Amino acid sequence: MIELLSCLLFVVAPLGLFIHELGHTIVGLWSGAERSSLSLGIGPTLFKCKIKRLTVQLHCIFFIGGYSYNEKEVNFTPKQQAMISLGGPLSNAICAAILYMSDLPQQGQVLQLFYLFNLYLALVNMIPFRLKGRESDGCRFLRGLTKITG
Repeated sequence: MIELLSCLLFVVAPLGLFIHELGHTIVGLWSGAERSSLSLGIGPTLFKCKIKRLTVQLHCIFFIGGYSYNEKEVNFTPKQQAMISLGGPLSNAICAAILYMSDLPQQGQVLQLFYLFNLYLALVNMIPFRLKGRESDGCRFLRGLTKITG
């Protein structure tokens, strides 16, 4: 049980969070972001890498949260904002679907945990809510969608 919990904290959660934030970043870059930043964890920076318009950072406590930030001179359109918000949960849903269709989660507890964590991230992040001044991806997606539809 301790091994499975350790695997969740130090492997599954960081990989799932990376996939999620990478989804936001990829859609942001496709939408014309001039600068994108992907950061995992909190605390002092362990690793920082810049590749063209993308900066990736890994912090000491890398299994607690993450964020991505996309910026450009001209504001993103409401459609682009909605799509960027959808990018993270969609990337987790795609990962979960691939794992499910491959039947890999049946091969071991770690892969099953990875499948479930990605499914969890995809579903929970699409629920529109605000918490301590922060908005979920679902909230941002709905805001962009309502601006598009009027």
